[in-house]
This record gives sequence, structure tokens and C-alpha cells, in this order.
Amino acid sequence: MSKDPSKKNKRSETQKAADLALIEHWHIQGKTERELVVMIADQRPYRLSQSQVHADLMKLKKVWMAEAIVSRTEAVASELKGLKAQEDELWAAWHKSKLDATTKTAEKAGDDSDSKSKRGTKTKVTVEGQTGEAAYMRLILDIRQTRRELLGLDLPKELKLLGDAENPLVMVQAPFNPEDVTGPAPKKLLTGGHGAETGVDKSEAKLHPRP
Repeated sequence: MSKDPSKKNKRSETQKAADLALIEHWHIQGKTERELVVMIADQRPYRLSQSQVHADLMKLKKVWMAEAIVSRTEAVASELKGLKAQEDELWAAWHKSKLDATTKTAEKAGDDSDSKSKRGTKTKVTVEGQTGEAAYMRLILDIRQTRRELLGLDLPKELKLLGDAENPLVMVQAPFNPEDVTGPAPKKLLTGGHGAETGVDKSEAKLHPRP
């Protein structure tokens, strides 16, 4: 029985799901759409058109994007919980380090002239105030900075790399966009002068005017 790609193949939902699984498996191995058409035809009694394979790939990519967003959200939440637990421990240690330090020293009671029955020991208690261990504060600040970077709370950073007053070349790093599953927005290069930009359109370049 010939496989006529010109005829529409009415696949069942089970067949569609099975084809998606094959397409996903082979696509991540670097197979092209044309190769997928041939490979699926070898496995099925029907033949999919390249446009159908492309449509299935687009459907898969939407699923991957949704899963990536969920995975990233879960990963960020997990990291935040871990940072919070560590921060709580450090705060507890910090407050403990500010408590008065109490030292107990055992001393002999009496002197050599006293009889053994009168000799003994007494405990000397020394209390010294504490200002707190600064190392805990440094670690707490590190955790807070890590949290800010994770959430993208800091303002964009602009760094001048090359160029002159007329045509400076600057690098702008945008803050984290929660809708961007790849993480913080990529670094973009802008050039001044006559409105020429590298990697961005003119409307976006206006958001970062030359100093």
C-alpha cells in the first residue's frame, strides 16, 4: 500500500501522541524536519507531510516552553526557601553571638596554712559583653544579594566599554524577566552616533541614551 502524502491522514489521538513522542525523541538528536518525515514514514502505515511535522514541532515547543517556565518557577522558589532557611540560621547565630559571655573559673579556697578540712574550691564567674560576630552579618548580606540577583531586583547596569564621546560603545544588562525562561535578558551592545545599534532596534536603543 503506497503512502500518498497528498492525501490527508486522519490520525487518531493515540497516533498523534505517539508521533509527537517520536518527533520529540528524534528532534532533540538534531534531526531535521525532512529527516523526520522519512523516519516517521518508516514507522507508520501513513506518511506525514513536512508541514504537518513542522506543526507538530511547534506544538511540542509550546509544551516545552510551558514546562520550562514551571520548572524555572519551581527552581526559583526552591532556592528562595533554601536561602531563607540559611538566613534564619545566621540570624539566630548572630543574636546568640551578642549575648554576654560567661566564664566560670574554679579557684582554690583557703591557703596552705589552713587545715585540709578547711581547704576547698570556689567558682569565679566572669561576665563580658559581646558586640556580635561580624562574619554572620557578612554572610547575611551575601544571601540578600543572592536573593536580589535571583529575583532581578537591581536596576539595569550600564558599562562603557569602548568608543569616544561621539560614538560610545556600552553594554546594558537588563534585569530578570520572569516570562523569560532562559533567565536574565541577554547583554546587548549599543553604539551611539547616528542611531546605529548592534543587536537591538532603534526603539529599544532610545531607552538607553548615550551619556
